[in-house]
Amino acid sequence: MKRTLLLYLFTVITLITSAQSIGGEIKRNTIGDNTIRESNKASIATSYANGHAYVNLGLPSGIMWATMNIGAKNEYDRGEIYAWGECSPGKNENWNEYFDYQGKDEYNNVIFKTYHHGADGKYSISSDDGHDVCRNKWGGKWRMPTKKEFEELRYKCKWKRLRIKGRDTYKITGPNGNSIYLVSSEDPKKGCEWGWYYYWTSTLDTTRNEERRYDNHDEYAYQYVRSGLASFDGIYGFPQGHRIQACHIRPVFNPKDK
Repeated sequence: MKRTLLLYLFTVITLITSAQSIGGEIKRNTIGDNTIRESNKASIATSYANGHAYVNLGLPSGIMWATMNIGAKNEYDRGEIYAWGECSPGKNENWNEYFDYQGKDEYNNVIFKTYHHGADGKYSISSDDGHDVCRNKWGGKWRMPTKKEFEELRYKCKWKRLRIKGRDTYKITGPNGNSIYLVSSEDPKKGCEWGWYYYWTSTLDTTRNEERRYDNHDEYAYQYVRSGLASFDGIYGFPQGHRIQACHIRPVFNPKDK
């Protein structure tokens, strides 16, 4: 009887261990906050376009979201950072080195060559103008998301805050139940365990914010910013960021695009 019982327990333990090692989702609540730790489980329903993985989230617009950022090695990696409209990674803190810089006016406002609110200016980066890093790096129909498309991702999907590989991450689940992950812009190795998310959209700032009424609003483009800090969880928005600020970029495409 004892031998039979021991054999039964050994079999149960073996099956549980095997299921976890195969890649089953393992979750546990952390102490001191409401976050959940998950195993490194890939996004479900992954497909490929021009060699890069994406997920159909079932969004009304039909937009497909990539599973990882530009320059990332996997979907839990932050990837590279870019100034708005630049196709070479890295920080750019000097307007003189910015691709769209033309000079300054008598009021010390930056004058831009292409992206501005003048009669001959463009209000957003298009995939065929040479300044969409997604199109340049990934080809095909890949491009930067617009502000409207990022708003759809925010408001039409469920966002769940997680800890994956020691980094603050959001699992984003679409209306059809499929998911992608969005990784924090902060580096946990530098003490930023819970950080902020900074992602560019392709949309130039189209408003003249009253708080910035003396600023040149051509210097700004829309970002998606969200807090991963426990004390600020849930705070998010679409502020206008300086175009030379370096942010991460998550590619998208629409199958209907030409």
